[in-house]
Amino acid sequence: MSTKKSLPTRGPGLFIRANPDSRYVWVDVAFGEWWDDIVVFDRDTLEIVETLQPGKRSIHPEFTKDAKYVYVSAWNEDKVIVYDANTLEIVTEFEAKTPTGIFSVGIRQEEPGA
Repeated sequence: MSTKKSLPTRGPGLFIRANPDSRYVWVDVAFGEWWDDIVVFDRDTLEIVETLQPGKRSIHPEFTKDAKYVYVSAWNEDKVIVYDANTLEIVTEFEAKTPTGIFSVGIRQEEPGA
């Protein structure tokens, strides 16, 4: 498999999430000084559409099964931010003690090898 395009983010990521029912792909910047960034790019154009900063040490974006929402952990702020997956607007947030990962069982039970 060959590389189609490189996208300039401010550091290496750890988690990249897509959903077949969403046009966007969400990527964290888990390492380096810009680890508050979540980069959202369009899966068809391969262009960055937004760089979000949900909170301190933002990691692990995760879609809901229906692809309506994306959860993001703000690890160093003890909260989870919920985004509308289409508008990229914050819907709500809630407290969670060091939320290091969010895993959608509805999605992962259907992924091969999950």
